[in-house]
Amino acid sequence: MIATRFVVPAIVAAALAGWIPAAGAVPADPVVAEVLRMLAAGVDPGVVGTWVETSGERPTRVTADDVIALTKAGAPAPLVRRLLELAGPPPAPPRVSDGTVPVRFEIAYRPLRDDTESDPWELYVYLDGHPLAWSPGNRLFSGGPGLRFVQRVPPGPHVLAVLEERHHRASAGRVVHEARVCPDTVTVDAAPESELRLRLEVADRGGFRSARGPLAWELADRGRKIAAADGRCPAREAWPQLCEEVESGLSPGERPGLVARGKLERCVRWSTLWEGAPQAPDRAAARAELERLGFRPTPVAAE
Repeated sequence: MIATRFVVPAIVAAALAGWIPAAGAVPADPVVAEVLRMLAAGVDPGVVGTWVETSGERPTRVTADDVIALTKAGAPAPLVRRLLELAGPPPAPPRVSDGTVPVRFEIAYRPLRDDTESDPWELYVYLDGHPLAWSPGNRLFSGGPGLRFVQRVPPGPHVLAVLEERHHRASAGRVVHEARVCPDTVTVDAAPESELRLRLEVADRGGFRSARGPLAWELADRGRKIAAADGRCPAREAWPQLCEEVESGLSPGERPGLVARGKLERCVRWSTLWEGAPQAPDRAAARAELERLGFRPTPVAAE
């Protein structure tokens, strides 16, 4: 005689436990079905309850038919209530909003250089007087995607300034600071609930485009362009010096020489860059912040 093995389906096992479901009343939720299967197998309801709490499984929906079936299968009321609680929508995480506005920055620095430059200028971008980003560029051509990062700012107007700087140690550990300024600043109005993207490029224009300035930028909110400018600022070599850096190279009481006087005659004061910016620091404080960052301000959320 050939022995035949029969697999008893869950619906039959449930019937053996005293529950015969009505047509169409088979639990659609797999967790409820598993609970009924364990109860039909004689598993202690307390053990079933422990499985519900520790398995990581969560019912998505417990119907009225499911409650009847669970009760007929011997599920105690606390177990049924717990399944109903777990089937409810998960508690929404508390919304954390500090009121700031996200700004996605995309910054590219593409100067034309040759290998004879032993101490090249580097790009420094400031937001409201604080160092935001730094880029060294390349010796010849600066391609690539540039810097991409997100910075959150308080709602309201903000000012972005672009400088080229050099910081190097001279004799006796003294740091020499040089900076020249793109006179055109960028104003960003961060409205509440906006999601801004600012693309900024500083690139030397060659050939027939040489008459255009090196600065271009575009501001968008959720993909919609709201402001833009192209060909701003004079050629980088003609950018005026930053007055405070010229003065920092003079010893106390030293009278500026011919070269320094020429720079000071057309230099730009740091404070004039931040008209309308909220609580911008003076240049000494911004320089101290730069030094703490090793003169390499790198956004935390840079990609």
